[in-house]
Amino acid sequence: MSWTLCVDFGTAYSKAAAAPRDAWARFDPARVRPLMLNQGEGNAFLLDSAVFVDETSVLFGRHAVARAGADPNSRRQALKSFKTLLSVGDLERALAASAPVSIDPHRVFTMRDLIALYLSYFTACIAQAVGADPELQGADIAMRYAAPAWRSSDGAGAHANVTRLFGEAAALRLRLGNDLLAPGGVSIEAARAALDATRGAGAPEMGMIFEATAAAAYSSIGMDHPASHLIVVDMGAGTTDIAALATVGGRLGEISQARVTLKQAGDFIDGVIANIAMDAHGKLKTPAQQTEFWRVLMSDMRGFKETLFAPGRAAFRFNNRAVTVKLHDLERDRDFKL
Repeated sequence: MSWTLCVDFGTAYSKAAAAPRDAWARFDPARVRPLMLNQGEGNAFLLDSAVFVDETSVLFGRHAVARAGADPNSRRQALKSFKTLLSVGDLERALAASAPVSIDPHRVFTMRDLIALYLSYFTACIAQAVGADPELQGADIAMRYAAPAWRSSDGAGAHANVTRLFGEAAALRLRLGNDLLAPGGVSIEAARAALDATRGAGAPEMGMIFEATAAAAYSSIGMDHPASHLIVVDMGAGTTDIAALATVGGRLGEISQARVTLKQAGDFIDGVIANIAMDAHGKLKTPAQQTEFWRVLMSDMRGFKETLFAPGRAAFRFNNRAVTVKLHDLERDRDFKL
C-alpha cells in the first residue's frame, strides 16, 4: 500500500501522521496512522519543537526544553517558533542570519543550521516511529508538510527553501545517525562538521498543504449535518490559521481568498494573561522578582488558562500572595483586543 505522510513542525510541538494515498476517495479514519514520535515522558504524539546549544553539544526536543529551563536566572534560550520564519518576506535572508547570542553563545550556527539540525532530529524520530509501525514498515511513503499561509507573494520561493531544508536534514540524519536521538544530543563539533559536509544537499520531492485547509478538509468528512460552507479557525501556539471550504456541484473545494494566517495566537494570549497577573500582584518591584513570577506562572499557564476560560476566573499564588485574574479583565485588556 502507498502512503502519504504529513509533518507539521509547529511553534510548540511537531507532529506527523500517515494515511493511505487514496484516503480521500475512500476515507476511513481507522486507517490514519498518527506517529508516536516521543518515546519518553509526555504525550507520545507530540515532539517539542526546540533546539538548545549547550556548552559542548546541541540538544533537541524535550531535552532542549529541560536544559533551557534548568537555570531560571540564565539568559540563555532554546530556539523555538521555527514556523514563524516561514512567513517572513525574505526567508532566504532570515535563514542566513546568525543565531542570537542568547541561543548560540559560540556564534557558530546560522538560523538555517539550527533549523536543519532540528529537522534532522524530527525526521529521525519519524523514521523510528515508522519502523515500529507494522502498517508502515517497508511501505512506499510520500512526504508533505503543513504550513501557514505565506505572507509574501513568493510562495513558490518559500516552498523551495523549505524543501531544501528537508533535503539537508535528510543528509544530516544519515551522517549523524542515532546520536540525534541521544538525551545529550550531538557535539557542537560533530554538528558543525556534518553541516559543512552536507551543505547543498538536494531537495526532495515534497508537497505542501495549508494547515487550516487540512483541518477544514478533515472536519468536513462525516459531518452529521453537511453544510455548503465550512470555516475553520486553527489557533496554535504561534499563529492562527483560517480556511474556508465550499461544496459546489457535489465537489468540495477551498475558497482561496479566505486563506489567512494571523500572528496572534496562543503564546501571545499567554503573554497578555501573564502581564495582567503581574499587574494584579502589585508587589513585584525588581526584575528578578518579575522574571521568577513569569517563569512560575508560565510553567502552568495551560492549566491556568483553561480555568480562566471555563469558570471565568483563575487564581495563582506567588510568594504567599494570591493573584486572581477574571475573564472580563482579559477581554477588556487593550493588547488582547488588538
